[in-house]
Amino acid sequence: VCRLDDMDPADVGQTVIELVEASLVVREATAARTRYAFLSPICEFAWRKLKASGEEDATSRAHATHYLAVVAKRTPGPVHASPEDLDRIAAEHDNALSAIRWTERAGDAAMALRLALGLLEYWRVRGLLCIGLWHLEMVLSMLGPEPTRGRMVMMLGAADYGQLVGDYEVAAARAHEAAECCRQLGDPIAWRAALAILGDISLARGELAQARSWYEQARVILESTPDPLGLGFWNANVGAIALREGSIDEAEMHLEKAREYLGAGQPIWYLGRVLGQLGAIALRKGRLARAETTLREALANLTLYGASVEAVECFDELGRLALEQRDPTRAATLFGAASALRDATGLGNDRLGQTDLAEAIEHVRERLSESAFASAWVEGRAFSLLDAAVFASKRAVAHIAPSPPPGSELTPREREVARL
Repeated sequence: VCRLDDMDPADVGQTVIELVEASLVVREATAARTRYAFLSPICEFAWRKLKASGEEDATSRAHATHYLAVVAKRTPGPVHASPEDLDRIAAEHDNALSAIRWTERAGDAAMALRLALGLLEYWRVRGLLCIGLWHLEMVLSMLGPEPTRGRMVMMLGAADYGQLVGDYEVAAARAHEAAECCRQLGDPIAWRAALAILGDISLARGELAQARSWYEQARVILESTPDPLGLGFWNANVGAIALREGSIDEAEMHLEKAREYLGAGQPIWYLGRVLGQLGAIALRKGRLARAETTLREALANLTLYGASVEAVECFDELGRLALEQRDPTRAATLFGAASALRDATGLGNDRLGQTDLAEAIEHVRERLSESAFASAWVEGRAFSLLDAAVFASKRAVAHIAPSPPPGSELTPREREVARL
């Protein structure tokens, strides 16, 4: 990647083999491909030698240029990244991070911006919010104050990531800056996105009337520049407000429209979120079979993209479903999986309706002994997204919780203590 002088490509393979045989390079074989890496001590030694050679900047630039091409590459056709695009970036994410960190140290704002643009959707979908937010803010600090498309996209990304992690004040400030930049640049689609993010922030804060106001302003712009994707997002936003308000029928109407719009065009990971909310509605209406089918469909979509952020809510709903199916052990495991993903992505608590969730988890605790709950919870927290999806895909079996012994009103935990 970074060799600056001429080298016969035929010599590369033999050189790598010799390095592996000398235990200077580690071979990591997977089903998809074989990768090679230095052991950490060798890597540190090689880095010191590179710095001493005076070739560090030139080599680092060659490295950054190569990985810029990797993260910028997209499958022809879809507007948003495909699962294959995201997987390719995931395989090279450490190298991409190394590249963007070098551009930040070197003060190369142009290349830092291009790398951040290439990584923006990957960070959002895979839930690397804190890492992404750090680099977006770094790039913004390197760019000038002039309204440019690059600066506008960085501000939109920082606003979106900020509201997801619960930093609402900073997120709102960035969204307002982005909206003004969009207005100056005459970009109605980006302006609409900025207004939608302001609506998301208000929704997360529980300011439902204000959220509707922001979404309605976005709708006015959408009417002048209609597109299926925009209509899908708008209906999903309004459906989320209605769901939070308890207007279940209104929520279902808008979310079904969102499902239709988002499913009609190119595949997109956001469809999984809409399906998850439709599954939540079916659960609230007591349609357990439909809820299970829809939530499984949602999880299949989210797992395909590795969409960790939206998967948190999906696993929480699957936990509620398991509770309704009288399987508290399964519920505890699913709630544990959601908890681990929430921690890994850095999601803000207010966004996820923590009061209702805490009540559901407490209901699970009441139906299990302390040790049984802890065991199931720990099992769920140890799952990766894929592990949790495989667990959730196994068909649930309805259980009837054992009744207390005659004349006893002890909870399962109290009875366990009594037995001890």
